[in-house]
Amino acid sequence: MPVGGTVEHPPLAQFPVMGAAPPTRPGTLGPRRTTWPSVLGIITIILGSLGMLSGLWTAVTPLFADVLAGIVPGGMTGMESVTKYAWLMVALGVSTLVRGGLETWAGVELYRRRARAATLMRAWAALAIVLAFVGAISTYLMQLEQFRVMGEKQGTAVPAGLGDVVGVISGIVALAWGCLFPVFTLIWFARASIRQEVRSWAAGAST
Repeated sequence: MPVGGTVEHPPLAQFPVMGAAPPTRPGTLGPRRTTWPSVLGIITIILGSLGMLSGLWTAVTPLFADVLAGIVPGGMTGMESVTKYAWLMVALGVSTLVRGGLETWAGVELYRRRARAATLMRAWAALAIVLAFVGAISTYLMQLEQFRVMGEKQGTAVPAGLGDVVGVISGIVALAWGCLFPVFTLIWFARASIRQEVRSWAAGAST
């Protein structure tokens, strides 16, 4: 070192920094993949499959009304309403079977994140609401018939108007239960963010 001089240090850039990460290029992260299509799709598939079984059972029940009446104690009285409205039950059962198939298909397409899933879900929801009203009316009529049979053929003392009250309550409960998930579906797919995400599926975006 020269006397009276200054010591020159090499620039710090010449020394490697331990643990330093290699340089990266600036960029943006892709959109986070949402989970609601998978969750809602699985729920829809399960409910659709159960709906198909329910529709099949409803459609074939009138065909075995006499057999069931002989197996179940007091079953003949319970099957009076089924026998009287057999045509309605068969029609409702077949319609429910179709509705369940459409719901299952919509659930599969939703799980696969296909853009047509939204259209299928709306179509199923609309059909389900219509069938819920038909089912509520059917429930009301069958309840009235059941109370009539209890009063006329069994001699059971039935208070006046009780059949109407029970029929109305049963119909309302059936209607509310039948419309619950379809109404939720229509509201969900009406949201702007959901519509935008579904449109992105058509473009092949993975969200």
